[in-house]
Amino acid sequence: MKKWIKGLAAVLLAGITASTWLSTAAAGEGDAPILTESRHAKWIDRVRLPEYAKEFYDICIEASDNDGYRDYFIEDCYFDLSPCQVEVSFKYLKTLKAGDFVKSHEFTGIFLGAVKGEEKDYALRSVGIAFQGFLHDYPEVFWLDGQWQRWFEDEESHAVYLFFALEDVARASGFRYTGYTQDTIRAAIEKRDRDVAKIVSDLPKGADDGEKAVYFHDVLVENNQYNTLVAEALAAGRPTDDIRAKVPQAWECVSALSGSVGAQGPVCYAYAKAFKVLCDKAGVPCVITNSQDHVWNYVEIGGNWYGVDAMMDDPAAGAGALSGYEGKGYLLVGARTPGPDGRPFLDSHAVENRVWLYPGNGPDLWLVNGPELSEEAYAGVRGR
Repeated sequence: MKKWIKGLAAVLLAGITASTWLSTAAAGEGDAPILTESRHAKWIDRVRLPEYAKEFYDICIEASDNDGYRDYFIEDCYFDLSPCQVEVSFKYLKTLKAGDFVKSHEFTGIFLGAVKGEEKDYALRSVGIAFQGFLHDYPEVFWLDGQWQRWFEDEESHAVYLFFALEDVARASGFRYTGYTQDTIRAAIEKRDRDVAKIVSDLPKGADDGEKAVYFHDVLVENNQYNTLVAEALAAGRPTDDIRAKVPQAWECVSALSGSVGAQGPVCYAYAKAFKVLCDKAGVPCVITNSQDHVWNYVEIGGNWYGVDAMMDDPAAGAGALSGYEGKGYLLVGARTPGPDGRPFLDSHAVENRVWLYPGNGPDLWLVNGPELSEEAYAGVRGR
């Protein structure tokens, strides 16, 4: 493994205060992080993770906030694989701190720390869970495409050095969606923020949280059309991976926030992400919830949680954003509320909250300890 370290150069930035050595003693059991006993809105709070994984979650927030400081997930310099001239050793790696940026001829990435060899799998799994928690808690981040981790073992000490890769020659695709650069990302962030500000500013004056949720649902339903390419593929029983590769934004909040139709229209992920982004901006507690093949929201009104599925209220039938098939059958519903198909909401929307982990990080994890849905629907919805 030492050959991978030869030629490693580092651009050292102010890292978070953390020991190079990571500890898993208080994190969980063995190599399997476990769920917390209580329910939590944030995905990151639903599983017992070691401190370094929680710190990486915070690094992700800083890396994507576009404030000009340590914008690892945005700025092009952190994805530059141009040749490195400086050679360093494992001795040098011991000077790094968690959160430092590193660069080699093979990859660029964020240093996470070092663990004992037998703790490697647990550490990689914990970091993968933290990253997935970040994506669910911060759906306004729309330009990232999966994750990739690097690790190197010192054959003498058996220490394993862990990195979260940003650019890597071993990846078939980049960490950022194809075509995204710092300029296009920042331009898209500005448009996203304008779209959000416009929708929130048009809220009825004095609207309470229930009225805000209804308004955001209606805006998304009335200004979008479910992606026609995906609808056609699903109807024909074809996979949609190739569509996602060509039109990745159909899975992201920006497509639904801007109002999109046809081949650019959103899918369930985008509706749910956009709804949470709007609720977050307006101060309405909201989470993203998923099953094996679908995504929707829970939103808190008056201390109770209700289900919202904007995509299901905007069926693919008809043409254009306003097709005449829009509805409110899945708006602020309870667990026992029958949907348009006659089934109770919790039967048609069985919760998995699955965390998909990269192959090699262990089996996927189901964070089913999120908010508990109210039994009955919210009473303040007209026209349901």
